[in-house]
Amino acid sequence: VPFSRPDEVYLSARTLLAEGGAEPAVVEGVALVSMAHMYGRSGFRAEMGLSLEEERTRAARENDHVVREAARTPGRAVAFCSVAVLRPYAEAELDRCHAELHAAGVKLHLAASDVDLADANHLEVVGRILARAEERGQPVLLHVDPQRRGLVAADIAHFARTVLAPRRELTLLVAHLGGSGGYGPWTRQVFGTLVDWLEERRAAGDPRPRVFFDTSAVILEKESEGVPPTTTEEASALGADLRRAGLGRIVLGSDHPVFDPRRTLALLTERAGLTPGELATIAANRPLDP
Repeated sequence: VPFSRPDEVYLSARTLLAEGGAEPAVVEGVALVSMAHMYGRSGFRAEMGLSLEEERTRAARENDHVVREAARTPGRAVAFCSVAVLRPYAEAELDRCHAELHAAGVKLHLAASDVDLADANHLEVVGRILARAEERGQPVLLHVDPQRRGLVAADIAHFARTVLAPRRELTLLVAHLGGSGGYGPWTRQVFGTLVDWLEERRAAGDPRPRVFFDTSAVILEKESEGVPPTTTEEASALGADLRRAGLGRIVLGSDHPVFDPRRTLALLTERAGLTPGELATIAANRPLDP
């Protein structure tokens, strides 16, 4: 199954961390995110012809690999295990990742898991996984956008108020500002809806300091995976919306190896208009530090 970059660049963070090399490190620390959820994606597993047991085994191996890679650079890398949320083995695999692998966190990708935010049963499963992560003190990296046509901002608000609201102690990092890449109208609407929810919580005396958003794949110089390049208007809106959310909630994310974190920082200045001081604030936000 082809990906957008050569296979070897997905296998290790050595280049970013300059492990054992003469070149300076690109970053001081990284979150290594498992792609195990892909094995549970309906089209992916069908294309590979996987049985349920083969799928489960491959997902476990992927999680094992990411944890091993993080252990190579203790103090500089943390590992996030992943599962396709609705698959029969999902919760048991996350239990294994916690008890046996001691993974730092959990990655949930709602689109790859075929989650429907309008389905109460799906929301119950997601809520149960978030509750378990909260109890264990594991941060969750959450790809919110389920990429389903017909959903509206009210569905995102309902998800926040019913699934996220009870998890007051959960460290939550929302990937791609809540979208799936770029800063088009839907991503901006999802991000704005989640920021509105946080304002509701703050006004109710519940400020939710553990909720963050990352900038991965949000500002694009060229088309990527079908997402068009960011327009001047979108980039300007992005800068304003980041300030509205509060820069203390924004975390640098680049979606490496697809994008370079150094270029992401540069684009936030060149295109979104953030100042060096604002970039320094974002760079200092490290809710996932090992």
